[in-house]
Amino acid sequence: MIERLTQRTMFLTFAVLCIAGIIDGIRVDSPSTAVLFGMVFVVGAAIGRQRASSRPVHVRPDLREWLDDTASLTGESIEELSNAALSSYRAGLGSHHGG
Repeated sequence: MIERLTQRTMFLTFAVLCIAGIIDGIRVDSPSTAVLFGMVFVVGAAIGRQRASSRPVHVRPDLREWLDDTASLTGESIEELSNAALSSYRAGLGSHHGG
């Protein structure tokens, strides 16, 4: 909840700064500045939308325990272990389907 609030606050600040840049570019008759701030806003909004649409993956408790135990034994991060496990699983699927 706090993380989402922080993200929304950061995006709102970003949006206000971009809009201020657009208005200032128009006010001082600098169309290139207005266009630049407009492009930054569009790209930032697209990135924000993409990040907002990605949802965290919920891991079964037994798999989470395995990840925690294995990470503590090997020194790898949970993300590294997860990526390696998923890659192995996907490679196994490909070999069973003639791929």
